[in-house]
Amino acid sequence: MIINFGSLNMDYVYRVPRFVKPGETLKSDGLSVNCGGKGLNQSVAMAKSGGTVEHVGLVGEADGDVLVEALAEAGVRTGMVRKSGARSGHAVIQVDDSGQNCIIVYPGANRRFTAEMVEEAISARGEGDAVAITNEVNCVGAVMRKAYERGLKIAFNPSPFDIEILNLPLETVSYLFVNETEACGITGGKYPWKETLLRLSAKFPKCLHVLTLGDMGAAACQDGKIFKKEAHVIDAVDTTAAGDAFLGYFLSYADRGRDLDDCLDMANMAAAMCVSRPGAAISIPGEAEVLSNAANAALRR
Repeated sequence: MIINFGSLNMDYVYRVPRFVKPGETLKSDGLSVNCGGKGLNQSVAMAKSGGTVEHVGLVGEADGDVLVEALAEAGVRTGMVRKSGARSGHAVIQVDDSGQNCIIVYPGANRRFTAEMVEEAISARGEGDAVAITNEVNCVGAVMRKAYERGLKIAFNPSPFDIEILNLPLETVSYLFVNETEACGITGGKYPWKETLLRLSAKFPKCLHVLTLGDMGAAACQDGKIFKKEAHVIDAVDTTAAGDAFLGYFLSYADRGRDLDDCLDMANMAAAMCVSRPGAAISIPGEAEVLSNAANAALRR
């Protein structure tokens, strides 16, 4: 089972011909309002991939019910999602004509976690369970320390990256999911992807490091051994939530004991299918669809 301490956001997605420049007013070609947040997206991906996941999170009194419903509809357990006096988190997302995005996140209730919530969520769990967390919520260090004490596996996605991440107990992490920017922040420099993975592995040798490489696919390093999978070629419509779909599928498969090749394959396919559709959580495919597409891709090779 995976316990996901994750953000829950309302996403305001604006379609634009290109990203707005400083001092510029730019007309949007469309607006959609969707459920999102890295935490929600990842929980949805874990559940849609066949995993068992419980979401721990906070939403606003006035605007949180739709976020809880989105989790429940995907099969996520929501007993640990609580109401807060703050507004739910939200994000303002620009998506340009190439499908790329840029995002401003307002944390809202996502930064209202308490030590009591952490204790309650983790105390009933033990060895064999996993905890997932990103930097979109507070109490990250407390979650890591408590989960480590209980013998839980810890999956960490240090997004959005800031320098304070280096002060967290990263040595407790079992799975570190990073893109190239986040990896650069942790290693202290920009290196070729293989060297990046080896540097991460040398820094935290007990951890499985997973590096997403955009249209180059993804790679992982464990015990100094590197695994690489190419990306599936697909026309990008909206890259929002692609990394979350990847993480959710990978961790769900790893939690169920699948080998590293399978985890990378399924995560890559889920991410590719995600970018072919608009939206965040709503663009994440189900497991049957991912398996079918993966089988067809294998036949074409």
